Order: sequence, then structure tokens, then C-alpha cells
Amino acid sequence: MKIPTIISLFIAAVLSSTSAAEPLTVFIGTQTSSGGSKGIYRATLDMETGALGEPSLAVEVANPGFLELHSSGNFLYATSRGADGEGAVAAFAIGRESHELTSLNQVPSGGKGPCHVSLDPGSATVFVANYSSGSVASMQVQEDGSLAAPSSIVQHEGSSVNEKRQKGPHAHAVNTSPDGRFLYAADLGIDKLMIYVHDFETGALTPANPPFAKLAPGAGPRHFSFRPDGRFVYCLNELACTITVFSWNAKNGALTEIQTIDTLPEDFEGTNTTSEIRVHPTGNFVYAANRGHNSIAVFSVDGKTGVLTFVEREPVGGEIPRNINLDPTGSFLIAANQKSNNVPVFRVDSKTGELAATGHEIAVDRPMCIRFLEKRDWSEEGFVPIFDGKSMDGWKGEAAWFRVEDGAIVAGNLDKKIPNNFFLASANEYGDFELRFQAKYVGTSNAGVQLRSQRIPNDHEMIGYQCDIGNTRRGPVWGKIYDESRRRRFLTMGSDPVVEANVNEGDWNDITVLAEGPRVRTWVNGMLTADYTEGDPDIVPKGRFGLQIHGGPPAECWYRDIRIRGL
Repeated sequence: MKIPTIISLFIAAVLSSTSAAEPLTVFIGTQTSSGGSKGIYRATLDMETGALGEPSLAVEVANPGFLELHSSGNFLYATSRGADGEGAVAAFAIGRESHELTSLNQVPSGGKGPCHVSLDPGSATVFVANYSSGSVASMQVQEDGSLAAPSSIVQHEGSSVNEKRQKGPHAHAVNTSPDGRFLYAADLGIDKLMIYVHDFETGALTPANPPFAKLAPGAGPRHFSFRPDGRFVYCLNELACTITVFSWNAKNGALTEIQTIDTLPEDFEGTNTTSEIRVHPTGNFVYAANRGHNSIAVFSVDGKTGVLTFVEREPVGGEIPRNINLDPTGSFLIAANQKSNNVPVFRVDSKTGELAATGHEIAVDRPMCIRFLEKRDWSEEGFVPIFDGKSMDGWKGEAAWFRVEDGAIVAGNLDKKIPNNFFLASANEYGDFELRFQAKYVGTSNAGVQLRSQRIPNDHEMIGYQCDIGNTRRGPVWGKIYDESRRRRFLTMGSDPVVEANVNEGDWNDITVLAEGPRVRTWVNGMLTADYTEGDPDIVPKGRFGLQIHGGPPAECWYRDIRIRGL
């Protein structure tokens, strides 16, 4: 069963073609009260050289100090100041070609001094931290990207030991857990990471049990980041200039402290506060910005324990780095140096995590935040079919468990138990690609599509990544990435309710898998469901596809319109 020769040649030509990486659009939030900046700026990042293009004003808005992007890439949200001087969150539409920003609306932030915004994994709810008033709020995203009025406003209470900075609560950052079930709020004033249960339908917040995790007195938690696999949390403490590592309990949201490590050298005697912390997409490195020492502290991560080991401190090329961010591929780090009004670019060593100045930078007055825009190309240009809708030519597997019916490959059987996992594997191997197909699952278990995988000799199994379809005992796993027969665990978290609501149970769903270098992403019905970057350099980023039906009770998974575009 071989794929027709003319199609094979077409695919080979497509998959062997190479092109320079497309530049990324970078949005830069600023402090406008100083008079030099007018709002949010945009520039382009050359993904080959690290050069930044000349910045231009994307939209005029008051004090957009912190930015976050909708997962669709169509909307941007920013902290701001309302006409009455009170805190606000502003919503903008992103121009499809120009990437200019158009105002949608602005709503109260539920407090004073908003300093941080984020979204849940499904981009259904925006969260904001209000520093001056010590409160957090949530607001739902409307269909057009605009924001509804706050559905929850939670006021923090308490104080801590630093008489200048901790007389009362100062909420500084808000992020959800990878599955979106919990919201965490770092409060610098009370030395706590507050924990809330997030209601997906209303956006409402209620205290979790436990309701918080404590930091050392005077630590001053500012920002924090989850490791991509969700097992560990890295909290940057502004006042103590330390990072506290926590393990994460996915069942109740609890955080358990593992380690606290300094960001400064032992002999530093000046004044310093920390500002931003980032985890590399592979999960192998952590970066923290020092303001005063004006450096970026780099740490390696033990993948099993989450423990950090110091690697280096790289001079930031300016003064007072308010924000740092890694591009989605983890190739470059950009810093926003608030006092020196410059935005330099550093190249990341993928093996060691070390930073090297590229020599490229741009001038922006009072830069405060860096965000990268990834726009998806949903056109069908360049795609070729790898299933003709009539036969299983080009695929190999156990014929008793696969058939062609109504233009689809049907895996499984509704009349009898499935003794073990079965796979229909592609004859060809693929490296970097975009795969699109439709899937319909009928049953109570799960199925999936293997990618960058291989047959295990003399066995029914395949080894490699799998884009899951259906449900497990833990719940829906549509679009999540499982490491079949290798690590034997999910590499990305299970579906959140927003994604689950987007699935057409028992009917056809559009699924996209994009594999570029070590990074693999999936979408279900246009919604991003997984974003994983492989951290093990020994895993070969190439292999076969495999259409799977999972062993267990009677079930069928239908696959059709299977097509690929080489990258």
C-alpha cells in the first residue's frame, strides 16, 4: 500500500524546501506619564539575526505598563488609566496585516494602580492585579474581544515586615494554573501567593483550600511562572532578590516550597530589586531580571526535582530592566530597560541557557513590557493530501482494526472490545510540518494521532508524541500531547472546560498540529490546545504519523481530510 508516485514526489519537494524564519511582531508597553512615550509600540524581530526593526506607535493609550495577548492573536489587553484617573484594563483588536491596534473598550480594573494582566488558557477571562489597592479582579472576554465589567473583585488583607513596602497588600501578578482551574496572585505586601478557584462559566473567583502559600517574611513576591509541564512554579521575590521554587498539586492547587535561591552575587553591596522571571519554553532554564545590579540571572532546571542551579549573570545592557521576555521559540531574550530607554536583544544558547548580547537594540522611552505576536496562517496554500479518501495506500497497520468508509479512515470497532492499542502508520517520515485533519470519536475512551514517531519492532505500539483525541479517566484530553511508550505521560496539561466546550462530541472536529524544530503546537476547532517545546536534544524531531485507537471498550475514531504542508 504505497502512496501514488506523483504525490510522493510532490510531498518530498515540499518537505525539503527551506525558507528563512518569518519575523515576529513585538509589542512594547510603556510608561506615558513621563511624557516621552504615547502608548503601545510595535517592532519586528528578525528570527535569524535578532535585529529589531524601528519601533512605531501601534496605539495611543495612557500608561500601558503591562500587556497580554489573546491566544487567537487577534486581541491585546493592557493595564491603563481611565478618564477618571482610576485603574482600567483596555482591550484592542490587532490588525490582520498591519498589526496596528484599534480600541475596543476599556473597563475598570476593580482597584487602583493596575500593574499586571493575564488570561486563562482558553482566553475566556482576563485577570488583573491592582498594586496600589491590593486587589485582583476578573472580567470575561466577549465574542468581539471586548471586555465585560469585572465579574469578581477580591480585596487582599494584611501586611508584613518591611515598613516601607509592606504596610498593606500590594497585588503584583496574576496567572492561572496550566489547566486554568486555579488563579494565583502574588501579593508583595503580605508575602503570599493567594490561590483562587476560577469559575470558567462566569469568571468568578473564590478562595481555594488551601487559600494561599506563604513566602519568607519580607520576601515581597512580585512575578511568577509555571514550568511548561505544570509541575513547578518559580516565584520571583522583589524585596529579598530571591527565587522560591514550589511544586504544584494539580488536584487542590496547593504549592509546596522546594528551594529558595539568590539572584545576586554574594559580594553585591548596592541597592537592587528584582522585576521579571521567565521560564524557557523547554523548561530547562529560568531567567530573572535584577534592577540595580542591572543583570539577568540565569539558572538551569533539574527536570525531575525542579531545583535551580546558578549558571551566569549577564549584564542587561542598560539600566533598570523592568521586563524581560523570551520569544516563543526560546531563541532570543529581549529586555525593556526602563531607565536607560533601550530595548536590547540577547541570543539564548539552547544547550546551556547562557545569554549573549546580539548588539541589536532599539530606543523606546520608558519601556515596561515585551510581548510577541504569533499570527496563524489558516489558508490551505501548500497543503497536499496523505490520504486519498478511497484507500489506505501510504499507510500500514492491522487491517482488522482499520477500514475506509465514507471518505474516512475508521479505527476501531463498536461491536467488540479492543484488546490493545492499534496504529495505522504512515509509510513516509516527516520532520517540520503542519498537519491538518478532521476527527470524530465515538466511545468512552480515547484515540489520537502519533507524530514524529516510530513503530516498536515486534510490538503493536508506536513510540513518540501523540495528539490525543477523546477522554481519559482524568477527563477530556482533546489536543493534548502525550509521550507514547517513551515517558508515558502527558507533556501538556489536560483540557480546560473552555476547550472542552469547543469540542463537537460525537461529530467532526478540525485539528491542526504544527511541528517546528523542538516546538509542537495543536489546535482544536481553531483554539490552541497545547504548546510544547522539547528539552531533550537526543529526541529526533522526525518520524511517522500513526492513527490510533486505544485499547479498551468498543470505540471508533474516524479520520478524514488528512493533509500536510512541509516547513
